[in-house]
Amino acid sequence: MPILKSIGANKKVKNKVYTQTPASLKRVLDYITRKNKDESEVYKSYGVGLSDNSDKAFKEIMFNKRAFDKIDGRQYKHYVTSYPVGFDDLQTIEKITTKFAEKNFLERGFKCYVAIHQDKDHFHSHIIVDSVNYLNGYKLQELDEKQLLKARYKDKKLEDWEIRLEDLKKSMEEIALEYGVPSPERSLGKAMTKNIGKMSKYKALEKENSWRNYISKSWEEVILETTTTMENLEQKLKEKGIYFNRFNAENKTLTLAAEYTVGEEKKVGKIRLNKLAGEEDYRFQATPNVYNWDNFVKILEKHKEKEVEEELTEDDIEKALLTLEKDALLEKEFAREIEEVKLELDKGREYKTITGIMLGYKEFYKEITNFLKEVEDHKKDFKNLDEIKKIKENEGWELILEFNQAHTLSKQKEKERAELEIEREKQEKIKAEEERKRKIEDEKIRRNNEYNERHDRIRSEEKAREQERIKLNRAIEDNKFKDDIKEKEIKPVAEEKEVENTIKRKEKEREYGE
Repeated sequence: MPILKSIGANKKVKNKVYTQTPASLKRVLDYITRKNKDESEVYKSYGVGLSDNSDKAFKEIMFNKRAFDKIDGRQYKHYVTSYPVGFDDLQTIEKITTKFAEKNFLERGFKCYVAIHQDKDHFHSHIIVDSVNYLNGYKLQELDEKQLLKARYKDKKLEDWEIRLEDLKKSMEEIALEYGVPSPERSLGKAMTKNIGKMSKYKALEKENSWRNYISKSWEEVILETTTTMENLEQKLKEKGIYFNRFNAENKTLTLAAEYTVGEEKKVGKIRLNKLAGEEDYRFQATPNVYNWDNFVKILEKHKEKEVEEELTEDDIEKALLTLEKDALLEKEFAREIEEVKLELDKGREYKTITGIMLGYKEFYKEITNFLKEVEDHKKDFKNLDEIKKIKENEGWELILEFNQAHTLSKQKEKERAELEIEREKQEKIKAEEERKRKIEDEKIRRNNEYNERHDRIRSEEKAREQERIKLNRAIEDNKFKDDIKEKEIKPVAEEKEVENTIKRKEKEREYGE
């Protein structure tokens, strides 16, 4: 079964804490890929969401951190998965590791770089996880059971960037099972098929969370962990709640103990290592029994040798990085000096001052041109920085600078005069254009005024004619009215006389009738 181990972010040595930096991220990538070392120890190294090239992967990780302004602090998380001694199916290890990295990290937004090592009796894989989520910029938070008991996590669904270490271990076991690699549960199940001999032992093995099984499982995990040595074995077991009850190196005896509770009563369970070796021996048919004294001592000694080798490798890498940084600065300074020399010589040729300078400093000019030619032919580099500085201390170089500066000032003044003339012509054109526009505008106003005056005059004349017509019509109407009145006045007088004559006639007729 594969065992998953989370490597701590910070390392404490003699009360000093060494935190992660971009340089330490580069070193760990170089270490797991065995860069400039024995690369045959690495079966395969590749990116999960990153480039397969470790240098490009490092740049991609740093680009992601700069994008979210997360350069400082934790740079990466380091996980190691170890396989039992004798399990050498590298293709299956690759499939398990890749699927584990994709499911638990890439799908959450964390890119990884993986390296599978075959340099130990038990093959193992390294997973370097970028601490910054490429989707939202949050940093990876690995939580243990103690942290989950805090109020902020109580009854709370974890975010994509919050990961339980226990969940990672379970995921590793489930993925391993999919590829036929036994899980802890299968190991226990296999134990039950053996002739155990005692019912108490059967019940202990049957009960997965018993103190005996906890000691057995923890011991195996600690021994197979690549960072475990004889010096830190007891401390690592204490971290898991297991301590040495009796220890005698000469007699090769060790009793392991762990506290457990039955109801409210606390008890201590103890078991000898050689007893575990006998009970668990059936599981180690192809690999050394880790409960056997000689076997576990050999395993820890190999871990110790590898730890020293790794420490030396990191020191070498640190020195190499410092040297590279120093060389890079010198190379940058050398390039700047050469560029300055080329620039001044080009100016001298353009200004035609080199010819005059060569009369008195012919040898100097020959020396400097030869040096530049050797730089182009890659015969000179940043290691010759002092040589180019010495050349620039020559009087001939000072003369070149003086001639070039004088010519540059003359050119600058000429350029300024030309710019002033151009500006003057430009201003004159602007004024002329403004004057032309003003005249056009004045002409428009004049014509508009003339039009308005002519229009007003016509309107006045039309108005006068209208008034005259109205007056004439009114006079005609008045005359017509007068004629009508006269006609009406004549007609009533005639009618009255006729009526009066009729009355008189009737009266006469009445008189005659009487």
